[in-house]
Amino acid sequence: MAAGALAPTIVVGLLWRKPGEYTYENSMVTPAGARIALIAGTLTAIVAGQNDWVTEVFGGPVILAAVVTTLCLLIISSLTRKS
Repeated sequence: MAAGALAPTIVVGLLWRKPGEYTYENSMVTPAGARIALIAGTLTAIVAGQNDWVTEVFGGPVILAAVVTTLCLLIISSLTRKS
């Protein structure tokens, strides 16, 4: 489950930055976006792990959870970012 929720959050947080210096304040990920993405990814992995069709379609719950985590992180961070 950690691979589906935590890994995408870390990777996106490290790569999605404003041009310029690579400092903590330069990340485009907001705390609200990270929190919601971690919760959504974890819940997706738990629920998807209990369904057999997820394994047949996605190969397991981790891939689906990673996609949900990444989408939530990008969308929520874009909506909650200060200009």
